[in-house]
Order: sequence, then structure tokens, then C-alpha cells
Amino acid sequence: MLLQSLPNGEADGQRPAISISAVERETGILKETLRMWERRYGFPTPGRSPSGERFYRRTEVLKLRQLKLLIDKGYRPGSIVGKSLDELRGMDKASRPEPVPDANLNPRRSAHSTLETALRLVQTSHTGELHNWLHVSLRRDWVQEFVLEIVRPLAAEIARAGESGELPDFAQRLVIQQLETLLRAATSETPPSSATPRILLTTLPGENRRLELLMTQALHVAAGAACMSLGTETPIEEIARGAASLRADIIVLPFGPGYPMRKALANLRDLRTALGSEKIAIWASGVAVRRISGRLPGVTILPELEDGMKALADWAH
Repeated sequence: MLLQSLPNGEADGQRPAISISAVERETGILKETLRMWERRYGFPTPGRSPSGERFYRRTEVLKLRQLKLLIDKGYRPGSIVGKSLDELRGMDKASRPEPVPDANLNPRRSAHSTLETALRLVQTSHTGELHNWLHVSLRRDWVQEFVLEIVRPLAAEIARAGESGELPDFAQRLVIQQLETLLRAATSETPPSSATPRILLTTLPGENRRLELLMTQALHVAAGAACMSLGTETPIEEIARGAASLRADIIVLPFGPGYPMRKALANLRDLRTALGSEKIAIWASGVAVRRISGRLPGVTILPELEDGMKALADWAH
């Protein structure tokens, strides 16, 4: 196990803190899931090195390991993360282990277990089984968790495996296509004419981020917004024309991590000018635009998918 001390002192008395990579190996909980829990539930609460690397206390690792045991038995993270380690151990003793179900039969598996199964199927090239497993995991009342806890970390892991050569290009494309198909199905219902806000989704020229666009749309549709998508790489003039014609309240533009900040700044400024009316809000999402926050009047920067959900709730109020 890789143990490293926190730069600003020891984590638990004289016991060293543990890096996020070591926590992933020891608990079986993916890094993406750890970061998501930190943002969503406020646990775990790692320390940070000067370079920003996360380090975890031994007591947190023990709790994470216990959480993993319960999640594998069917508990959902949101219902147990806030409990103490003793409470979790008591729940574990009181519960009966469940057999691992067939991927095609049980749609009530936890998000974490589904993610692990999906990754195994990707790595072993069982793409047909992967489609079935993801399909039964997606239910209309579970779209948000499906996007945040399965699709997002799975896409990140696929990208990592592709860059490292662990996953061939054709396999990456096949899995991403399956995810896009499921997300399109989740957003296929036509919203009622009275639904608000009216959101127009697209990407700017040079930004072909279909999966991110579909994830964002799925989250907003699940929250009750009326979403209209122009697809990817829409010229600025067409975005402005479409927003006016469709009476959009908000334009949402996802940006991938490689999009140049200066280009994003210039394009967003041009779109703001082309719209003319300040009544149409612009939401730019993605970590690539984090640094331009506050620099463009009338443009809201939303680095994470969860930020878009919060902004939508704020808009409703």
C-alpha cells in the first residue's frame, strides 16, 4: 500500500495519510466516485498537498471500506454516507449478503456496483452484456444518479484506458455510442409547452462533445426543464437565431477540457452580442471555462454537472 504523509501534519496521530490512488486500490471505490461523494455528500474530507493531491485519513478509509461492503449489498450511497462507522458495521451485521444478480435481471443495483460491472464488461469486450446491464439500470426516476454516478465516471475511465492503450479505439467508440443511445432515450419525451425554463443546448464550432451535451440535457430534462438540442458545433449566428425563434430562456454550452480558454472567452462574448437581449441567459459548463468566471456579464460559468443542477434550482426560485 502506498502511504504518504500530509504536508501540513499527520492525519490520525502518528499515522500517515493515504493517497487517493491507494484508497482506490484498498477500498475498490473509484477515484471519480470518491471525488463525487466529496462534492455531493461532504464525505470523505481529504487533506490536500501543495499541488492539490488528495490525502485521506485512516479512519475515513475504514469507513469507505465499510460503505463499499454495504453498497455491494444494495444500499444506495446517499442513504448511508452520513452514518458513523459503528452504525455502518451494525447495518452490515444485521443484513444478509445478497447473491450477485445477473446483469439482465436486476435493475435495482447500486450505482457503484453498476459502474464496477460496466467497467469489467468494457475491459473484457462484452459490449452486448454492457448494453443490457446499463439499460436495466436506467429508469426514469433515476436519471440524475445514472448520469452522475455511472455515465460520467465510466466515460472518464474509458478515456483514461484509451490513452494508456488498455482499450482499443473501436471499443471506446462502441461504448460511448451505447451511452449516447441510452441518454437519448432518457430525453426523448417531448416536454409540455408550459415547462420552464426553456433551455437550448448545443456546442460551439470545434467542440464535438456529444456525450457531455447529452448528459447535461438528461439532467435538465429529469429536473423538469423543457430542453431543445441543436446538436454539436452550431455557428454562433444560428445559436442566436434558434434561441430567439424557440423562445429560449437559457442557452447551455458544454466545453471539453481541451477547449482553449481565449477562444471560449471570445466566442461567448460574440454570442452575448449576437443575442442582443439580456433576457436570454448563457450557461457555459465544463472545467475548461472555470478561469473565465466573472469576466463576462450575462454568462454563468458552471464547472461541474452538479453546478448546472443547482443553477436550475436557483432559476426556478
